[in-house]
Amino acid sequence: MKTSILILIIFFFGFFDANSQISQNKLPYGIKNNLSDISFILMPEVNVERLQAEDLVNDKLKGIPWRFGKNIPVSISPDNSGNWINLPSGDKLWQLGIVSEGAYSINLSFDKYKLPPGAELFIYNTDYSDVLGAFTIYNNQEDKYFAATLARGDSIIVEYYEPRLSEFKGKLNISKVTHAYRDPYQFVRGFGHSGNCNLNVSCPEADDWQDQVNASVMLLTGGNAFCSGVLINNTKEDFKPYILSANHCYRNPSTVVVWFNWQSENCENPDSPPSYNSMSGAVSKARNTGTDFWLMKLNQNIPHNYNPYFAGWNRTLEESLDETITAVHHPRGDIKKFSYSENGLYAAGYLNDAGIGDSH
Repeated sequence: MKTSILILIIFFFGFFDANSQISQNKLPYGIKNNLSDISFILMPEVNVERLQAEDLVNDKLKGIPWRFGKNIPVSISPDNSGNWINLPSGDKLWQLGIVSEGAYSINLSFDKYKLPPGAELFIYNTDYSDVLGAFTIYNNQEDKYFAATLARGDSIIVEYYEPRLSEFKGKLNISKVTHAYRDPYQFVRGFGHSGNCNLNVSCPEADDWQDQVNASVMLLTGGNAFCSGVLINNTKEDFKPYILSANHCYRNPSTVVVWFNWQSENCENPDSPPSYNSMSGAVSKARNTGTDFWLMKLNQNIPHNYNPYFAGWNRTLEESLDETITAVHHPRGDIKKFSYSENGLYAAGYLNDAGIGDSH
């Protein structure tokens, strides 16, 4: 992990491919033992036509995140849904299936998540192509929130295992089911479709910026929208996991999911979305509407195998800069891209709003 020289960060919108989130690399009991007697609950129908009509307007606005899903508020817990199984060992297993018909993917947000030592939570789709977990005590947060990344398809299974001699009864409550009504692999502004000034970060033009490439991250915010962010170092240079993003991306930081390394291995766009690493949960440290910034700190340190890089910064005010300017970002729903301008830049108001001063 390192710190960098000044880099220009652009806050735009991003994408996903369901992959690894910080968890224990295990298989759920239900998959290992081929359990199939699972109760499913059906989510309300999503009015896709109305959402698409809204997107025709919203997609043209730079000051809001790129929305891919419909949040469905729920209150689902082991106390009111699903089935408990008493295992031969005396341990207990809770399973619940969730169906949201027509969804390209489903992701969950919890407003109660507190697991005892030894307990494990899994979320997986019904063809087992995406298995998230095991989530454990390591994922506990002080405010008891938790969010998981996306599992493809319109049917998922939630599975909770609790040891017989656990210190206390685990607490789980799903507060939000997100139905992806836009295909994360095929959406209009998505993967591989950003403007031709945006190069893949493995292109030769970005060779001198590969450290800074690892500072750029994607945010799944509010459960249903994508934004960009960047890891930044502090003046102690002690690698506390600060992320700088945009205030218009702000949602409950406890349920933010951060994606690392979502990028092409080659200069060309790959045939399918690449893999990524992820983690969730943060606290806000500062934000401002006029200058449109949001600073948060992740609740956990970033694993070394994510290869994080902490960008440097400079608060000197300049009317203009004449040198070549570079940016690493996820423009409007694409994999990580590299952009540059040889024409310099000048200070202006956010979205050309002269009323807030030359803040950008």
